[in-house]
Amino acid sequence: MPVSNALNSATRLTGLPWYENKGEKLLHLGAAYCQRNPPDENKTSFSYSSDSEVNLAPDFVDTGDFPGRYANLVGLESALVYGPISVQGEFTQSFVKRRDSSALGYFKGFYVFASYFLTGEHRKYDKFWAVFSGVKPHKNFSLKNKTFGALELAARYSYLDFCSDNINGGALSDMTAGCNWYLNPNMKVMLNYVHAHPNGTGDADIIAVRCQVCY
Repeated sequence: MPVSNALNSATRLTGLPWYENKGEKLLHLGAAYCQRNPPDENKTSFSYSSDSEVNLAPDFVDTGDFPGRYANLVGLESALVYGPISVQGEFTQSFVKRRDSSALGYFKGFYVFASYFLTGEHRKYDKFWAVFSGVKPHKNFSLKNKTFGALELAARYSYLDFCSDNINGGALSDMTAGCNWYLNPNMKVMLNYVHAHPNGTGDADIIAVRCQVCY
């Protein structure tokens, strides 16, 4: 069995230029960098692939394996919360040093996300980890007390481009509309409609219902 001798590194820097009322209003900015190497001498290839925002669906874009020496990834991120309204986006660019060519492989992707709480809550922000955490409804769902929980409407657009030089992994754009029902801080029901457009291969329409329970 080959032993991995790869050395990888990653870093992420974030800031909060605006933060009010325990995160009810905030502006988050961030940047990240990652350097990756093949895992061992017998595996000197990279690959990029993605499904259509639903993990049960097959991959719609895929570069397949291609020889590479190392990969550098650069990411930019931002998020704005203004009470029940939030907007978030992220962009990632990958530069892969090829083994079979003097050219670099360029692969990129981004998404833009927006949501609105009909019941007045706002997305919770963890200042230590600089990430969004779970939502706590103003009133948990209860048949006895006739309370509903929290209801969030959301929309997302994402795009991937896995074509570079002589690698044609395809391009994919996804439009998602969803509704999230938070019964309490530990239970959530999600309904999503996804319209996926893999360039050159037609469209796909997906409806997904998921339930999440955590303790």
